[in-house]
Amino acid sequence: MKNPNNKIAICANIRKTSKILKFSLVITLVLARLATASDDIDSIEIPKTGSEIKRLNSGYSIDVHVNKIDYSEKTNKYIKDHFGPAFKVGGHMNNVFIAAFFKPWTEELQNSINNGQDTVLQYESINPIRTGFELGYSLNFKYLDADPYVGINWFILSAGKTKEKKKVDFNSSKLMSCGLNLKVPVFNTGIKTEDGFLKLGSFNVIAGAEYLIGDQSNTYSSFGKNAVAYSFGIQYKMYNYDEIFKKDKKSNGTN
Repeated sequence: MKNPNNKIAICANIRKTSKILKFSLVITLVLARLATASDDIDSIEIPKTGSEIKRLNSGYSIDVHVNKIDYSEKTNKYIKDHFGPAFKVGGHMNNVFIAAFFKPWTEELQNSINNGQDTVLQYESINPIRTGFELGYSLNFKYLDADPYVGINWFILSAGKTKEKKKVDFNSSKLMSCGLNLKVPVFNTGIKTEDGFLKLGSFNVIAGAEYLIGDQSNTYSSFGKNAVAYSFGIQYKMYNYDEIFKKDKKSNGTN
């Protein structure tokens, strides 16, 4: 017989994810009003050097976020929902992007847990860490980008300093994720001449939410399944470029 509490928990997670997405959308649309208009061009000539700089459809990005994770009720008996930093580096080509992330944190344990050899006692510090990869596709609009993605997460738990001064490690749990980031450029960097503006990078504000799918009981048998996470942060996205020197251009600008 199916447990009705599982259906209630799933519905609660869906409602919570919906609220997070709505909140992220509102924040992003407000920030979009502050965004600079996208009037940049793909290439630009530099008369002084007799060259043309062309922006390529590839590059890199660096993200720094504040991340909030809501665990299941079973996991909450041991680890409270918490905020934490998140760091991400990625690469993009055309609209496809891939990124690696690291989300560390230290939290006070709510009940004692044991890995089969060592015990971490209640109220001692525990380190819930998430690391993994994301793969997604960027949908570009005039004032914002919507980045849906899927990912693989490793939930890693350890205690670095127990009362016995031992380092206690637990098995990692593998979680899948699906999420959406809404991204607004607030400041563009590049080259500006009379011909226009060549954007070679941008500082973006990001708000997003994701649903983590998987069983955390591999880490500790009493942990539950699934979780919801959301984030707010800043990204710097940079583009590769190619500089082409034109032999027919004179340095003095004459024909």
